[in-house]
Amino acid sequence: MEEKTYEILNNTIQEYTTNVKNEFKHLWNVWEIKLSKKEIHEVIGGLIARQISLAIHFMISTNNWNNEIAPVILRSMADNYINLAWILRDPDDRVRKFIDYGLSQEKITLEYRLNQVSEDGINMGDDMVAKASTAWINFQQFHFLTVVDFGSWSGLTVYKMAEEADCKDFYNYVYTPFSAAVHNMWNHIGKHNVRMSANPLHRHLLIPTIPDLIISLEYPELAAKYVEKCLDKFHQYFGLSRCDVNAYEVLTTKFDAFNN
Repeated sequence: MEEKTYEILNNTIQEYTTNVKNEFKHLWNVWEIKLSKKEIHEVIGGLIARQISLAIHFMISTNNWNNEIAPVILRSMADNYINLAWILRDPDDRVRKFIDYGLSQEKITLEYRLNQVSEDGINMGDDMVAKASTAWINFQQFHFLTVVDFGSWSGLTVYKMAEEADCKDFYNYVYTPFSAAVHNMWNHIGKHNVRMSANPLHRHLLIPTIPDLIISLEYPELAAKYVEKCLDKFHQYFGLSRCDVNAYEVLTTKFDAFNN
């Protein structure tokens, strides 16, 4: 990438970062916090903060705007959006399910950790990771009261969640295609990690390859789009005003000018 091109992109990403952080600050300030329902604010706010964090850190790493890394990040963002959209259909009930499942998974991880510490002959009370994990669980719900759940947090498949949240098209056109990269499926590897042998005697043998990847502006724009979908979903549900500056609109305008 030419130095001037990199400088323009860097300035654009920095501007987006500032704008989207301001949007999130505005969101939090106009949202009336009801401590009697604090878990709704914690979970929904946390999901949106996660989406913005993923987008920002992905965007500043321009070398990751490629077919190998970008789909992994974008698939996570797609999953996050579906979670948010489904929770907003019934926040009072669903945020608790989300929290309980997360605590359950932390408890499972903690038990595995304690087993490993014991096998290594280390005093469990001396393991700082186990201490921190236990304290984090107990802060929200006593460790011994946390029920272990091996199913999905919602009790549904992601497809069913998307269907109920009225975002089935998003599941079909975003979540599913990017899943191939996340799960290292043949319909990703067969396109990007093998190439046909040039020798006609090899009967079209596909040779494994580590490709030199070309960055694409499509990927950071998609990341910003998935942040925008979360912000839009939030403001529509709660009927709150948007920030004066829309980070996604500013970014896409700059990218359009850059491409032309």
